[in-house]
Amino acid sequence: MLHRTDKQRVKQQYYCPADNQVVDRSDIVKGYEFRKGEYIVIEPDEIKKIEPKTAKTMEILEFVKTSEVDPVYFESSYYMLPEEAGRRRMLCSQKALEESEYVAIAKLTMHNREYTVLLAPARGAG
Repeated sequence: MLHRTDKQRVKQQYYCPADNQVVDRSDIVKGYEFRKGEYIVIEPDEIKKIEPKTAKTMEILEFVKTSEVDPVYFESSYYMLPEEAGRRRMLCSQKALEESEYVAIAKLTMHNREYTVLLAPARGAG
């Protein structure tokens, strides 16, 4: 993001109204409000301990016939690509899903939230 008049990058600042000052990013911690206006601090290592196993790896739960899934349940569509190491395995899985007319029900984490998703091969993505 740029400042229109001089084309310089703008910086986001965090402000503490209690101290009436700008807060450096290194002084910011995550917390949870357990009562109105009362917070506990949650450290990064504590967050790591409770993150779902799908934070790093997708978990396939089961396979179902494509015809058994009603599109009314589809909220958003995403195109997924594997990392280079998993590309060959992904292409094999895609081919198997195309030929069998099945889709996969899976869990994955995006933006720190776990979602149940439907994996289907993209048309013409071979």
